[in-house]
Amino acid sequence: MKKIVFLIGVMILLFSNNFYAHAKSSELAQENEKIWAVPQQCEIKEVEKGLLYINNDSIKYIYNSQEVCSIKEGYLTHIIDSECLYLVTNNNQNIYLRSINLNDKKESIILLNMNSCNQIVIIDDELTLIGSSNNDACITKYNKNLNFLYEYKFGGTNYEEFVKSYYYNNKYYLIGKKDAHSKNSPFMDVGSSGEVKTFACIIDNKGIIEDSIYFNFNEANELLYTSDFKNNKLMVCIKLLDSYQIYILNTNLETLNIKESLVTDEKILLSNTGNILYINEERIRVEDEEFKIDIDNQILYLDIIDNVLKVYYYKDYYLWESSIYQYKIENQEDVENYYNDYILY
Repeated sequence: MKKIVFLIGVMILLFSNNFYAHAKSSELAQENEKIWAVPQQCEIKEVEKGLLYINNDSIKYIYNSQEVCSIKEGYLTHIIDSECLYLVTNNNQNIYLRSINLNDKKESIILLNMNSCNQIVIIDDELTLIGSSNNDACITKYNKNLNFLYEYKFGGTNYEEFVKSYYYNNKYYLIGKKDAHSKNSPFMDVGSSGEVKTFACIIDNKGIIEDSIYFNFNEANELLYTSDFKNNKLMVCIKLLDSYQIYILNTNLETLNIKESLVTDEKILLSNTGNILYINEERIRVEDEEFKIDIDNQILYLDIIDNVLKVYYYKDYYLWESSIYQYKIENQEDVENYYNDYILY
């Protein structure tokens, strides 16, 4: 009996100490390491699967410490699987799709019949390109050998374009922009002709539009700043003249919440609940909460990898990676709110 009481006491003590460690005032655990030697003025595009960066108008990709490619064209978008880098570039108003093998560096290239290409993703082992073709919003499919498969186009007499896509439950959740008035468009007219309007829509695997929603404010042009799809929620951040509007939508495009924040010069990420993460060289701010970070150089790239916020910055000729973890529980009653509302990632 005494042993049982003793063990229970030890467990209570351990739990209390562990909780106290997490119940202190808001803090960040941070680990830094240098990972690649890079030019100071480079623009980082990828870090999780090798290093893809732009420097002096050249696109360079480093994989397993070896340079896979160096291309002097304009960067548009990319995706990497276990075997190849698929890279979309532009040159003299032409848009190209490349497949570059990560091991033997063999390259294939085709010319795309697109006005813009904003995203490339791999769905069911096929390359899916999102953008516009002849001023119509389009979803274009290729196989991994760069053979054309099919295309879905959506448009009217004026301009429509898809800028971001998320694939969930065999459906495309797309964010696009269009001329406010476009005759015969499958997307309704809003606002005044000549204005650019942002919208979201659901399209099934057969190219049928199931639903759509517009982000129509009183300002002439609303610009998509960033977006994400997490926990079965579509989050869309619209930049207005002096504020951000953050829409949190369910999978039926029904609005769950709308948040507003003033425009700042800080970099922005969206958390899984739609909170804005404001990040500069000295701190991370989530709404009214601030967390100091030990970074004394310009941030080049931000990403969330394996539930950890990764901050990449240039220092002493190297790209440094800072892994940041958050702990924030004020008291026992806040535990549920912590997991629902305050986790950064």
